[in-house]
Amino acid sequence: MIDAHCHLEDPAFEGKIGEAVARAKEAGVTGMISCAGSIEESRKATETAKKYDEVWAAVGIHPETEMPPRRSAFAHLRGVLLELAKHPKAVAIGEAGLDFFEDTSDKKKKRQTEVFNFNIELAKESGLPLVVHCRKAFEEVYEILNEYDEAPKAVQMHCFTGSSDWTEKFLKLGCYLSFGGIITFKNAEDIRRSLRMTPDDRLLLETDSPYLAPEPLRGSRNEPKNVKIVIEAAADLRGQSIEEIDRITTLNTQRLFPKIWK
Repeated sequence: MIDAHCHLEDPAFEGKIGEAVARAKEAGVTGMISCAGSIEESRKATETAKKYDEVWAAVGIHPETEMPPRRSAFAHLRGVLLELAKHPKAVAIGEAGLDFFEDTSDKKKKRQTEVFNFNIELAKESGLPLVVHCRKAFEEVYEILNEYDEAPKAVQMHCFTGSSDWTEKFLKLGCYLSFGGIITFKNAEDIRRSLRMTPDDRLLLETDSPYLAPEPLRGSRNEPKNVKIVIEAAADLRGQSIEEIDRITTLNTQRLFPKIWK
């Protein structure tokens, strides 16, 4: 089993990463991709990945991370992140994207768009796939990815919550759609519909831990071990066996993040 997106560098796991990894291994999880949202987290993610065989890292800047006001600062950040991207266990750029859930001001949108484009350029230059966060910004994320003629060929739409229409659009762009514990929530029928629409060869599953614990654990700290619950739920919703969902999502992880298998 693969957890295609988690956050072991989150304060919720401080001093407890080893325990969380051990519990995941005991549950049958063979791989976890820990995604960063800042320079500091990117450094920590590569350190964690180096320490644990089952952990891999994504390095990048989250849309809600505060960035220096001067564009000249991007040059320094670019150098640091490109160097981290060379780490043997750094497999992706991210998580990047747009988040307009709370602040929809033009200033905020402009700044987040600059940072998103910055991450896209990092993905292109490093040759690594891009991990995309999209919250209340499907139209804007789609337009940005669609505008790039040389956009990253490999894109993970993490914690995908799009409607059927957006599912079709992002699949046509070539994106992989990654679903988490939300598929078990009572009010998430639209997301379950999108899960069922996603072809076998574009499906990924994740926990986004420590966030979004699946039912019946909702409200507690999520962990990579709970990807087993997500896999079981996806199998039931798609009318496939747990073994088949495990097989295809592991294969898709191999296809999207080939550096894992080198």
